[in-house]
Amino acid sequence: MVGNGSPPHERLRSLVSSLLTLGTDLEGEQAAERILRSASELVRGRYAVVRQANPPDETVELFLHGLSRAEYAERADRPDFARLVEQLTLSGRPVRTRALLGVPMRPRDHHSGQLLVGDPEGGEFTRDDEDLLAAYGAAAAMVMHRADLHERERRQQRWLHAVTELTELLLGQVDREKALGTLTARLREVSGADYSALLLLDPADPDSGTLHAVTGLSLEHLAGRRVPLRGLTAHVVRSRRGVVSPDLDQVYGYGPPPEWRTALADLGLGMLLPLRTDGEVLGVLFAGWRKESPVAHLAAQEVDLVEMFAHQAALALRQARTQTSRTELSVLADRERIAQDLDTVVARRLNRVAADLGAAVEGSRRPVVRERLAVAEREVAETITLIREVSGDLRTPAQAAQRAASACWLRLQAEVVKASDRFGFVPGLEVHGALDAVCDAVQCELAAQVRRALDRAAEYESPSRVDLVIDLEESRFRLIVAGARNAPSPGEQVTEWAVRLG
Repeated sequence: MVGNGSPPHERLRSLVSSLLTLGTDLEGEQAAERILRSASELVRGRYAVVRQANPPDETVELFLHGLSRAEYAERADRPDFARLVEQLTLSGRPVRTRALLGVPMRPRDHHSGQLLVGDPEGGEFTRDDEDLLAAYGAAAAMVMHRADLHERERRQQRWLHAVTELTELLLGQVDREKALGTLTARLREVSGADYSALLLLDPADPDSGTLHAVTGLSLEHLAGRRVPLRGLTAHVVRSRRGVVSPDLDQVYGYGPPPEWRTALADLGLGMLLPLRTDGEVLGVLFAGWRKESPVAHLAAQEVDLVEMFAHQAALALRQARTQTSRTELSVLADRERIAQDLDTVVARRLNRVAADLGAAVEGSRRPVVRERLAVAEREVAETITLIREVSGDLRTPAQAAQRAASACWLRLQAEVVKASDRFGFVPGLEVHGALDAVCDAVQCELAAQVRRALDRAAEYESPSRVDLVIDLEESRFRLIVAGARNAPSPGEQVTEWAVRLG
């Protein structure tokens, strides 16, 4: 890099060349740090700020150099600073005062940002400083955009790998607590969330639930605690719809228990998503990001992927419940078999022994022998009575057979995850009706139909959305491709066919 003693335009040429040769391995924060440091050196300012607006709600993300967040907040409240930012936002052109210089950062048609430099060494910024920073800001905008794109691609890959890993986990035997702990840990890892937890509903008490897999913000000690169902949590359960907000504490109904408020006070972006499976809400997934989180703006655009984790949690719960039901059914079958053996083998043999003893009592002429035989006969009879009682206890009243859950949903979701690489997003999958009510053959056919439907959707160039809808009650399977460039018309239903249920 050319030193500060070099002519200004030489410094600009060197800095821009350095920026444009940055590798795409830089994280967004690393790229911003390099840009801010170089901008300060270019026009000899004491501090520099990048304000970047992020869709869809245009929340502002800050990158600072030479200032703490508290110092920036203090300066941002000053009228001259606020006025310069407003003028820069409205005009989209450089704005200069004696002690503050701001230029736009707008890479082509992408969302905009602003580069601000303040407190010049010479006492005030000049027109040359304005021209230099404006030229530098254009190159810096492209570098920030490139780093942002690369970070999005990396996050997308991490999401897909995590979903695939969890799907494989759920295809085997599921330990509920281990599966839920793995799920929230992976969710925080790939999304950058600062807090995650699961609230599982209690079927015996619909107005409360229990916290599980709590991670982040030093709240792990809350795992296992029973909490009432109220506020936003109750709304999510009853409406079966999630709540997502960039400022969770501003949402009506938000009100964590008093002992949690301090730990949760710093949260900005928050998500409460229902754990739904087969039309039943089993609980709520919580995920939150601190207000200064550098990845919150990316996470805000990944709600559908966090929802997929909520589906995975619901599947883990259903799978664990199914395994418990199977174990209970197996135990009941063993109890019935033992009871049947006692009735048909042991009790019958003892009845024959009792009959022989009765005959011996009648035929015996010695009083002592007769007395001993009579005692033995009574003891055998009492033993038979006890066996009948044990046999009755082992048997349970006749109940309707419980349907064993299958891995059909997991098969379908595995097909959807595999197709994500082709589309660049996760296709939607919606099922109406109970998958476990159909036979194994039809379940396999459904997975094959999903695979064929996704292959068909891939024939359309760059679709913006792919939705799969399975309606088991009407024996119908539909594929919808929306926004395909080469489709006859955007949003057209491409294909629909019937699936015969077993």
